[in-house]
Amino acid sequence: MVQIAGRIIAQQSRNYIANQWIKNQDIEGIFRVSDFNEDSLYANLDWLSNNQQQIEKKIFNHRYKNKKVKELFLYDVTSSYFEGTENELVNYRYNRDKKKGKMQIVVGLMLDSDGYPLTIEVFEGNTGDTKTVSSQLEKLKETFGIERVIFVGDKGMVKSAQIDEILSDKYKWGYLTTITKAQIRTLINTKVNEFQTNKQAELDGCYVVKTEVPKEELSTQVAHDRYKDLGLVEYAFRTMKTTIEELRPIFVRKEKRTRGHVFVVMLAYMVIKYISDKIQHLGYTRKFVIDSLDRIQYIEYVFKENIIKIKPTKLPQHTCQILEALEITEKVAKKK
Repeated sequence: MVQIAGRIIAQQSRNYIANQWIKNQDIEGIFRVSDFNEDSLYANLDWLSNNQQQIEKKIFNHRYKNKKVKELFLYDVTSSYFEGTENELVNYRYNRDKKKGKMQIVVGLMLDSDGYPLTIEVFEGNTGDTKTVSSQLEKLKETFGIERVIFVGDKGMVKSAQIDEILSDKYKWGYLTTITKAQIRTLINTKVNEFQTNKQAELDGCYVVKTEVPKEELSTQVAHDRYKDLGLVEYAFRTMKTTIEELRPIFVRKEKRTRGHVFVVMLAYMVIKYISDKIQHLGYTRKFVIDSLDRIQYIEYVFKENIIKIKPTKLPQHTCQILEALEITEKVAKKK
């Protein structure tokens, strides 16, 4: 939890978290953790990597313990570049960050239909999108025990080989994707030649959703809307990479620690997603909410060699609103 809180609030290296950030945080009082250092945090990344599957499964079971699992699962990949070349997973390939000449890792993220992460996986930097799909199907079946799935991915991800695997006897699931421009042209029987090049432009921004799920189970409108939900994955990636959490820079070299770091970022996003959903009606930004919570402080006294911590007796009204929305019931009076 220290790593997750540090990622949400500070977005800094483990060195900074262990040696500076904690000095202004009640780590022992909140997390019941003390006597740790930078090496402890790196060792924790190893532990997180080794236990990621079990942790993801426990979170999944807790989330769905009182409700039915929805069939649709959203999957996409991104890349994250490195300034150095010594990380054990980095390699060269098409760079989504537009950083030519930079090595990278590839990250696959799966969300449920409500936008909450199920699992995240780090691949070597030269891994193609389609090569990441099989392990996600395996996790849905074996780790999470899901019997019926509609796998949602874009046309660069879900191609004929992936469709065959999804429909195979091993899974017998459904898929939802789009078709290419060439397939759209064939579908509408448009002939494009050198005298009709303007016809190509007419297809810009157009897409056609493709699925084998019967209309009785997935109407045309619902299929379209659920495919558009892939935007939730893109939003999650933006949050993880460039806004509150800042996946980059990655201050690790070993494979397990890289996987552990990315897993911490996913867990931090789960917390941020939960907070965002709870406080949406208040109209506050996520950053404002996190900053407001981080400003809650106690007063520390030393009396006869005993440390006494006094909680605040008054808080600003907006902080009380946030705590109430998050169902945190600490009894602290509102500031007048």
